[in-house]
Amino acid sequence: NVVQGSGCNTPNFQWSLIRAERGYYYLRARHSGQCLNVFNSGQENGDNVVQGSGCNTPNFQWSLIPTRGKYNYLEVRHSGQCLNVFNSGQENGANVVQGNECNSPNFEWLLVPARNFRPSNSPYNYNRHQRH
Repeated sequence: NVVQGSGCNTPNFQWSLIRAERGYYYLRARHSGQCLNVFNSGQENGDNVVQGSGCNTPNFQWSLIPTRGKYNYLEVRHSGQCLNVFNSGQENGANVVQGNECNSPNFEWLLVPARNFRPSNSPYNYNRHQRH
């Protein structure tokens, strides 16, 4: 499963946006070369998000939907649900899943170029609900 964590300055925290089609992107993990996807093309609220190979089906395709400020919702094409931290978890290792109510801070993500990542002791976090 994909989980949230602090210390976003290592390759396992870095993802490339790769243009797919019609406003969708693949998110490829720098450390593994695999892509973010909803496991087994799940359709349910709370289905796990994982990394996997074969980044060419709708459960691997994400659109960026601007929210307030610099944040985005990441909506997966196959189900129309959004990437979020399960139960608004605050701890390292909290599970990342798809969810159907893309309207709260645990659904909002800040995409930052890797060269701008701050060290792990920074109070700056990349999921809106974790900000201090």
